[in-house]
Amino acid sequence: MFKIIFTFAKKNKYMHSPYMIDWAITNRCNLNCIHCRGMANKELDEKIIYKTANEIASLKPQWVIIEGGEPFLREELFDILEIISKKILKFTLSVMGC
Repeated sequence: MFKIIFTFAKKNKYMHSPYMIDWAITNRCNLNCIHCRGMANKELDEKIIYKTANEIASLKPQWVIIEGGEPFLREELFDILEIISKKILKFTLSVMGC
């Protein structure tokens, strides 16, 4: 998905990077809300999660939303936030109940 966005951004002379990326980093959650949208059953493994974080950072979007499920249930969360915050000025962490 991110490669498609990047390809589009390179071809568009007015847009050099995506404005916003919304990334659901986990499907795990402590709640079972009736209104919650469906999530993938399979969790991304550690190698893919770091690769994806680096790809997002290399795209240099103006804003990244990190959500889930519950992002704090992802052991690598603070590593992911560090990778993203080095290249991106603004990110939002959307947690349970938000």
